[in-house]
Amino acid sequence: MYLSPSISAFLTVLEGHAGRTFIHRDLVGDLLQIACVRDRDADLDRLSFLGKFLVRSFGIMQRIGKDAEGYDGLSKEFTVQLAEARSLLTTLLQDSPENEKQRHDIKYLAMTPAGLDNFLGLLRDLSWYKNWRIDNPGALPWETP
Repeated sequence: MYLSPSISAFLTVLEGHAGRTFIHRDLVGDLLQIACVRDRDADLDRLSFLGKFLVRSFGIMQRIGKDAEGYDGLSKEFTVQLAEARSLLTTLLQDSPENEKQRHDIKYLAMTPAGLDNFLGLLRDLSWYKNWRIDNPGALPWETP
């Protein structure tokens, strides 16, 4: 997808904010562009919020293990929020060309260990968008000079 100069510039700012290059940079850029052009910033905000929650929850679940107190409740909430995040990604990408949708379905939405790993990696990248929004309340990146 073509990225406007403002989205391209913001993506660089966002990676600077994160202190690293995003693993899923192309899709993060596409999602920013979609949010800007199609006025879907609320969906992107929600996806980035869920991303932050899911990445942290997954890390906690791995650290404490399945037998730990509270694991079952966290696992159930993780599953619910993961389904919402998957739905939001699908919604944001709904107008993409069919071949791109299929590629994203295979890479990010497949119910496989690799699919979950890729999706959590994307959400980890998107969590930096949430962090940027927290640090810049009320500002939209494509409106920032």
